[in-house]
Amino acid sequence: MFHYNDDNIQIFEKKYSIEEIVQLYRDERLIFVRDSKAYVHSNIYYNNKTTQLIEAIDIGVPFPPLYVSEQQNGDMVVFEKDDKLYSLIRYILGYDMININNEYYEKMTDFISMKENYRVLASKILRTIVSIEVIDYSTPKYLHIFAGNFIYNWTSRQEHFIREELYKDYNIDELGQISRYLYENTHKGIKLTEYEILQAASIWGIYNHLIQVDTKVKAQEQILIEETILTMYKNNMYKNDYVNRAKVVVESGIIDYIMNYFSIKRIISRSRNRERAIIAGLCMCDNSNYDRLIDCLKNNKFLMDIRCSEVTFENVDRWLSYTLRPLAGHFFYFTAQTRCLSSRGRTPPHIRLKNFFAVQIARNRRFTAKVSES
Repeated sequence: MFHYNDDNIQIFEKKYSIEEIVQLYRDERLIFVRDSKAYVHSNIYYNNKTTQLIEAIDIGVPFPPLYVSEQQNGDMVVFEKDDKLYSLIRYILGYDMININNEYYEKMTDFISMKENYRVLASKILRTIVSIEVIDYSTPKYLHIFAGNFIYNWTSRQEHFIREELYKDYNIDELGQISRYLYENTHKGIKLTEYEILQAASIWGIYNHLIQVDTKVKAQEQILIEETILTMYKNNMYKNDYVNRAKVVVESGIIDYIMNYFSIKRIISRSRNRERAIIAGLCMCDNSNYDRLIDCLKNNKFLMDIRCSEVTFENVDRWLSYTLRPLAGHFFYFTAQTRCLSSRGRTPPHIRLKNFFAVQIARNRRFTAKVSES
């Protein structure tokens, strides 16, 4: 179980030459998390990342600091977005060649040719020092993700690949199985990504009162995802209920209908993964044929809130309270401490708390009812 006494990031610095980094990679102590669809190996590596890096080293540009996540065994997971160091390592090891159309850098398509024709440059590359900022293993995992995302501004796909590596001991690979199951067992041909499935699962868990987050800790979005991973790992019943409900929602086609009809896309986002995840999660919580959610989305303020807010416990709780407003004759619950309304149609598991009350709604806007302490 995750348990942390301190929610601050612990970082220390190490310095390695490129030659030492190549050896760490050979020994499998330096782990690059790759997206196989984004990086295609070929005999000639036409991407100019390697050539740019070679030229930068040649003219004396310092190598930028590299952030890594330390694992329990001392291995380091590299937080890199543009693959420059990775492509340079592959070039040095002879796995990839480069295509330089430049008379100044002739005859160096592979590193062996460089060592033969440009010995000084080859030596300069191997002796280049890289400052590695190591996020200590004692730092909470969710803060590793937070730091990497902040520094490198990952896409949702890159973020998920890193998360898969850091949480590999918690069966996070099952998200891929869920994605394939939903795609193969529905007729709409809609495939939710693993990132979307995980984000939607956090909303479903909050709706069912199975996921709780201390709202006073830092990095709220990442700690919610961590709690979701832990809940799915420990609670098979929750996971099965989630998959069954997700199947119904995907089959209905409501997700893409809402995304297209309301033009839901964050103003500054590069993709619609997060927005699709939020809509999928909220649809799963609306048992009224999605009418309540659609009515809410007609409110520009609510729509902007979804577009621009992080998926945190407090935000999700607010969305659910708004989208699932109680109707006449239904129950809703609140705590005297937080004054946080919740209308999720079932009694929370911590109903035994003395400050918890159940209130019968008599009318939609005005309610006068007996208040009984549970």
